[in-house]
Amino acid sequence: MRAAHLSLSWWTRCSLPCTASLAETPRARYVAALSALPSPSDEDHDHHGAFLRDAVRYTDLLGSVRHGDPRVHAALSRAAFDGGRWQEGVTHGVYAEEPQEVARRLQKDVGLREEGEGPAGDRPADVALTVAVTMFLALENMRDATQCVRTYLEEDDRPTNKLTSSFLTSKSNTNYVTFCTSLISICETENKQWFHWLTGGSQCGKKLMDQNKGLVPYITKIGKVYFNVQPPPTMMSMMENMMGMMGGMGGMGM
Repeated sequence: MRAAHLSLSWWTRCSLPCTASLAETPRARYVAALSALPSPSDEDHDHHGAFLRDAVRYTDLLGSVRHGDPRVHAALSRAAFDGGRWQEGVTHGVYAEEPQEVARRLQKDVGLREEGEGPAGDRPADVALTVAVTMFLALENMRDATQCVRTYLEEDDRPTNKLTSSFLTSKSNTNYVTFCTSLISICETENKQWFHWLTGGSQCGKKLMDQNKGLVPYITKIGKVYFNVQPPPTMMSMMENMMGMMGGMGGMGM
């Protein structure tokens, strides 16, 4: 009964500004409703996230910014990270163009810091970093991709030589951090041969891609944008649909 009361209380706070005047424009109603948002610490924090997702959809469909208002994406990213949903946090942090916030959140999340095997000691946070970097690059935002990696490395507590162990020195283990830094450098130099080698020619790169199929649409988009690598028509359609859904909907799953 208490839960029902709380939900009704939250809905009343958010809906009353929207229905106060039929003469209000949709934008005015949206701004009024946004100002009535409960904080992430509110007992109805689940409704907080749900409302923000609806707000992202609204700004994506009716706003002037493709994929939705960055300010709303930023609020949803923070709420998602606070709720332990790193995939959603990364996705909306990328669309909010907040690379430093994404990197710091990944480093602070205890659940993502468990060190794995291999020469680089890959952590779940390293995988999440790779998602962020490939998304930034697929959106043609190399500046934020670079800043995200730089901040991530500044916040990391592992020896630099452990993080930067080369693909060339390992025949079986992945190395996500090296993959990210290499991919950015290759995109900067527009070296198509190295791009093909990194994403499929090297044993480590091939294994990394095989283990993370969710990265394929982003890598495909990067190949098209930076190196004019034309994907099959079916892949192109899937890629564009996925990128559109990521802006107006939720986070990606890996």
